[in-house]
Amino acid sequence: MNGNLVCLLLPNPSNKGYSLYFGVVISRDDKSLAKSANYAEIGINFMDPSIYTVALAEISKSDQISLENRFMVESTGVYLEAYYHILKIIQTMNPFTFPFEKYFAPNLQDQKRKNKQGFDVSDDKVDPPMYARAPGFRFDLSSICNDKQVRLNVADTGSYDFTARYINKYGKLDQTQAKALISALTREVALIEGPPGTGKTVVGIEIMKVLLAQQNSNTRLGPILTVCFTNHALDQFLEHLLDDNITTNLVRIGSRTKSEKVKPFNLEEICKNRKRKGNYL
Repeated sequence: MNGNLVCLLLPNPSNKGYSLYFGVVISRDDKSLAKSANYAEIGINFMDPSIYTVALAEISKSDQISLENRFMVESTGVYLEAYYHILKIIQTMNPFTFPFEKYFAPNLQDQKRKNKQGFDVSDDKVDPPMYARAPGFRFDLSSICNDKQVRLNVADTGSYDFTARYINKYGKLDQTQAKALISALTREVALIEGPPGTGKTVVGIEIMKVLLAQQNSNTRLGPILTVCFTNHALDQFLEHLLDDNITTNLVRIGSRTKSEKVKPFNLEEICKNRKRKGNYL
C-alpha cells in the first residue's frame, strides 16, 4: 500500500551480513504486480535522500548475487506518515532530557558494556511514577470501590493480586481490568491493549477517578494530557468524565467537536467567554 514502510535488505559480501535501506512505497500498480509470479515492481522513496547513491551502488553490486539472497520486508499495517513527524521531532530532542528515555530509546552501547562486564542487561522492570516512590505511598481506591477502604501499596508488588480482587469485588471492573488499572497506577509507562469491547475506555475512566480523587490530592499531579486517535473518541472520553462527575476542570484543544456537553470546554469557547468578562489569557 502506498505510504507503507519497507526495508530493502541487500547482501554485504564484505562481512556476510546485510545492508538495510528504509523507505516508503510511493507507487504501485495492481496489474503489473499480477503479471509475474517471480517478480514485482513498485516505487520506493528512501527516507534519507543521501543514501540513494549508496543504495544504487549496492544494488548494482548485487546483480551478481542470487535473487534468493535479496529481500524486501514490508511492515504491514504501519502507515508511516502517521508517526513520521513525531519521530523526526524526537530525533531533535536532547537525549539527556528525553522523557522515559530508558524505555523508548535505551542506550545500547551502555547495555553492551554492562553485558561485557557480566551484568544482566535484560531488565524489563518499569519504575513507579515519581510521585509514588515516597516511602509508604499508597493510592486510595475508595472512589472506585463503592467507598470501601481499599488502598494500593505501590511498593508491595506482592499485594497487587489481592488488591485486584477487592477492586473486582467492590467496583465495576473485572479481574483483568483491575490488573490493568493497577499496572497503570504503579508504572511510569504502562500499555493497556485489547480488542473492541474489552473495556479499555472503562479502565481509563477509573484511572482518572483515582488520580483526581480528593483522597489522592497528596500526589500533587499537574495537568493530565489526554490524547485520542479521533475527535469522536476524545469527546466520548470527556463526556464520561463529566457524566460521572469526575471533574469539570477541562480544556479541550482542537476543533470539530460534535458534543454539546463538551463544547463549552473547548479552548476557543473558553477564550471567548473570558474576553466577554474582560479577562484575558
